[in-house]
Amino acid sequence: MFTIAGVLVVVGLAMGVPSMVAGWSVLGGLLNLERHDVPGSFSVDIDEPGDYTIFVLSGSQQQTGFVTTSNSFTVEIEDVGVTSPSGAVLTTFPVFNTYIQLENEQFSSAVSFEADAVGRYDIVLDTDPATVAVVSKSLAFPRLGLILLGVASGLTVLSGLVVGLIAFFRRREERSSRSIASDGSW
Repeated sequence: MFTIAGVLVVVGLAMGVPSMVAGWSVLGGLLNLERHDVPGSFSVDIDEPGDYTIFVLSGSQQQTGFVTTSNSFTVEIEDVGVTSPSGAVLTTFPVFNTYIQLENEQFSSAVSFEADAVGRYDIVLDTDPATVAVVSKSLAFPRLGLILLGVASGLTVLSGLVVGLIAFFRRREERSSRSIASDGSW
């Protein structure tokens, strides 16, 4: 039983360490986001295809249909244009209730787009009044996967500890009953 407990703990830790490293890389990417003054246009270099989110500086956010309303402005789908390195205009999608905190400032998700190739993407963002925008790899799916892996890891380690405790108390009980049987004092 101690072997099973040990295997469960080792497997749980083996799952947990990569999820912590991956989680750090996702969150670490947020520390190096380039800020862009908007309204206006800017370019971002994307080195990994995938889903990306454009965040705008705000204090609070409210969602109504396909409209993101910040404490002082609204970003609508038609206010954002994204052009791929090949010159294709990409479709943007609303993103609901995703926030990031950078240097004591709250950024709210505005829209997302899918970058299908590595390269320079041109973004036009029409906001009123002026604010700051950042572009980040989308956080929803990586976060969900890391959370699920972390939960599975924690449950595996916990199972190993429970099995270990059961094995410990059973062995202790067996020794105690052997000791009483060999004494003959019952």
